[in-house]
Amino acid sequence: GRHFEGDCLKIDYPEVDLAYLDPPYSPHAYSTYYHIWDSIARWDKPETGLKARRRIDRVTKSESYDPSMESPWNRPSQALGAFRAIIERLPVRYALISYSDESLVERGDLISAISEYGEVEVREIDYKRNIMSAIGNAAKYGEAEKGQKNKELLILLRK
Repeated sequence: GRHFEGDCLKIDYPEVDLAYLDPPYSPHAYSTYYHIWDSIARWDKPETGLKARRRIDRVTKSESYDPSMESPWNRPSQALGAFRAIIERLPVRYALISYSDESLVERGDLISAISEYGEVEVREIDYKRNIMSAIGNAAKYGEAEKGQKNKELLILLRK
């Protein structure tokens, strides 16, 4: 395998048969959740803070916040455009997208958009909601129901 680092909407990709896409599906900044993996991969020993000892450069209210970590995938007005952009630029025969029915982009809008690039097949899987829906602010404000399920969508695009 090969590893690529950078903005997925800007880096160059090799031609391959299959790309697996598992983009963010909520307005939450995912870069704060993967801070441990980033720190291990970079071995940069950043300044940390908050209860979870997250990287300070990922905390929007800090002086060392890195705006390059912001993503169109976490913005309702930009997420569908990001999907179109990556599907268009990926030099693949197939793209397999893992997505949730609770995502920023509505299922119908996503399928319609990527159908412009080829044949689409969708599989639904009952799935327990992610852990973040049961803790923190979601639980505090009653947004989470214990044991609530959602649908994980596996969307196969044949370009």
